[in-house]
Amino acid sequence: MVHPDYQRLTPEAAQARGQMHFSVHQYDLALEAFSAAFELSGGKSIGILDNRVATYEKLAHWTAAYQDASLMMSLKPDDPRHKGYLRAGKILCRTGKQNSAARIYGYGVDHANQRDPQYPILRSMANRVPRTLAIPKGKLVDPFVVLPIELGSMVAELISFNTLVLCLRVSKRWNRFLSSLSHLWRDLNLSAARRTVGEKFVMSCIRRSRGTLTRASLQFLTDDEDSLKAILSRIALRCKNLNHLEIRDAGSNLGIIDTIPMAQNLNTLILHSTMRFEVSSMLLRNCPNLVHVEFHKLQCFSRHPDPWPKNLERIRKLDLRQCLVNLELTSHALILQRLLDRTSNLRELTLVGWRNVPATISNDYSKLDQLESLSIVDCDVNNFPLLPPTIRYLKIGPDLGLRTQTPAILANIMANDLSQLESLVLKEIFFVGLVDILSMLRNSSSLKILHISRCLKATNVDLVQILTSDSTKNVIDLALVDTLGIDDEVIRAISDMRHLQFLDLSGNLTLDGVGVKQLISKSGTILNKLRLKGCKNVGHDAVDRARQIGIDVDFEAADWDYRHKDRFRRRRC
Repeated sequence: MVHPDYQRLTPEAAQARGQMHFSVHQYDLALEAFSAAFELSGGKSIGILDNRVATYEKLAHWTAAYQDASLMMSLKPDDPRHKGYLRAGKILCRTGKQNSAARIYGYGVDHANQRDPQYPILRSMANRVPRTLAIPKGKLVDPFVVLPIELGSMVAELISFNTLVLCLRVSKRWNRFLSSLSHLWRDLNLSAARRTVGEKFVMSCIRRSRGTLTRASLQFLTDDEDSLKAILSRIALRCKNLNHLEIRDAGSNLGIIDTIPMAQNLNTLILHSTMRFEVSSMLLRNCPNLVHVEFHKLQCFSRHPDPWPKNLERIRKLDLRQCLVNLELTSHALILQRLLDRTSNLRELTLVGWRNVPATISNDYSKLDQLESLSIVDCDVNNFPLLPPTIRYLKIGPDLGLRTQTPAILANIMANDLSQLESLVLKEIFFVGLVDILSMLRNSSSLKILHISRCLKATNVDLVQILTSDSTKNVIDLALVDTLGIDDEVIRAISDMRHLQFLDLSGNLTLDGVGVKQLISKSGTILNKLRLKGCKNVGHDAVDRARQIGIDVDFEAADWDYRHKDRFRRRRC
């Protein structure tokens, strides 16, 4: 029953009088006022209950305080109930019941409104209270219990996505803690999946990220086309910040066409599944914000003579691989040339597998005045490509279909000016000498990475001329793999390269331990890593000496000739 002094007051007035008594430490009068205000409000005011719980705490009436806190938690879900969980947990901690307090805080984290301003406080208390529990001696310590929340979050960030999913099964506490860190789930990386991934799991990851997913790498999705569409559509619609999408096996192209354009902020698309020209064209047309595009299994047949969209100037990186050919329905040179004409702002271009086409691919890339990286691998060309002077990374080969040197090839090489080139990768170049290719650098010293692999025309004279030129004096990463011309002169030239840090001489059968010792004994060298895979004439004494002076040598015992092993075994006996 309401006290007679408060029967004519409104609940707000009675609550204000109770707050006045509370401020002057008149807790008995404050309790009387708050009780009357709560009855006048019909028993549904969380604010008045919160004031009465605080008064009970001052009077040390813990049982009554906990009953009011429980009543706060039981009110309708539309009300902000975080104060009830916080009050109940505080009371249980004050009475020495930390285990019960931890359960109350954990329940509140799972069921309270996450958008409420006090929710971060509740989540902080849920992870802080368990750390106050006594740790039994002789038992393992839970790191997420002992460590502060910030350190626990930093540790969890170092865990791979696959391991993170496994950690959810360790305990309910781990599951609750890891699920509360939304930033851990912004990268949905299923590249390590080994079995089919269902819609339920994908939705749980989106829920843990609270819709802030930014990257998704999908693999082993369900084979059912409807389920696949449901998964992709949910990711595209619910994750507004999604900007990177990679799909390794998508089955039918219909699910991709219908769902991927729903992601309005998508700027990176990487598809490994088999795809026709028409499908890729529709994706480029319907995804207006794409900047980075990779099609790894593009089928090169189209009944339409020009399937590419008109405006592709937004694309900065383009990767077209493994093109399957239908000679009766398409002209690949025409299609690719039109594509390059419409991507004038390209900065990175990779072409892999364009072979056996009726007309070879384009050899003129000089109009791409912003191109910085070009890779042409396993493609049929009829001449060396003309390149813009902005190129910084160039990879040529293997097997470009050119077998002999012609005046046209030399003319194109001499026409290129690559004075800004920083990385050059040459593999299986048979049609021209390496010295001619290096002449494109125009004696510039900007080259930092030089990889030469299986170039049969690379004689020892050519290698010495290349390694002692001004163009290679600042090289820090050098690879001469499966090269026949490695001799003492070449080793001496390598030793004189003062900036060299990484050296790969794998597959060189003429290299022996004496050459390795000569290489590492040169004064002033800063070599950090040496790779000698397949160098069977190199002994362990040279390898051990290199390791003793701090060089990381990649050389396994399996690469060592067994006759050397037998010889050393006999010496030990």
